[in-house]
Amino acid sequence: MTSLALRSKPIVFTAAEAATALARAKKSRNDNSVPLEKIYYYEVYRRILAENRFFLCVQNNNLTAAEYKAFKLSLNNAGFTVSAVRNALMGAAFLDHCADSLAPSNTTPPQSYHKRTIQDEATKRLVNRFKRMLVGPSLMVFSNASHNERPFLMADAVKALAPESITSSVAKKIIVAGALVDFKHALSREQLEAAAKNPSMQRLREELVGLLSSPGSQLVGVLQTTPQVLVRTLSGRE
Repeated sequence: MTSLALRSKPIVFTAAEAATALARAKKSRNDNSVPLEKIYYYEVYRRILAENRFFLCVQNNNLTAAEYKAFKLSLNNAGFTVSAVRNALMGAAFLDHCADSLAPSNTTPPQSYHKRTIQDEATKRLVNRFKRMLVGPSLMVFSNASHNERPFLMADAVKALAPESITSSVAKKIIVAGALVDFKHALSREQLEAAAKNPSMQRLREELVGLLSSPGSQLVGVLQTTPQVLVRTLSGRE
């Protein structure tokens, strides 16, 4: 079994999983086998993508080792995990993750992921937008918290990356390149900050239920009044 301490809990692969990874490994542009290290990181990123639903791409502009450690600790305390990523490998892992998600549930996974493409235009745009976030030395901030567990996840992420939450020296050396939410929405930094101000899904549902039930409640109230009041009410509607 192999592990890499990218997170608070190391990612571990069984011998069977390692054999599958080697069998489906991509090849270089010259059709040569890629180094085992790249295969390993690719599989690590596939696991991260499979286990989480919210991702922030952050550019690292020369953080020192001490600053990076402090940044990770601050985000961990806020309920997020931080990992440095290799852009090309993360991009490839994301493309294959999306391609697998589009395949019917009864479809057998491909034996090889070499030179794979996506035909769905919406997913293709999502993949391209995500890849454009991976520029320069990149850090991935991610969380697997559900909507119910953490209804204000985006707001929490914006707050966790605010200068007052991390040291000023760290804040000057990071740039939020964008966010990926539920593998459906690729947001710019500005869009993320705007979305963070929205109410939670539960609050929106409650407001919608209130709007839909309001006319019915008024009708019930009218029907429960005396017949004379009902007649006057209906007459007033004419």
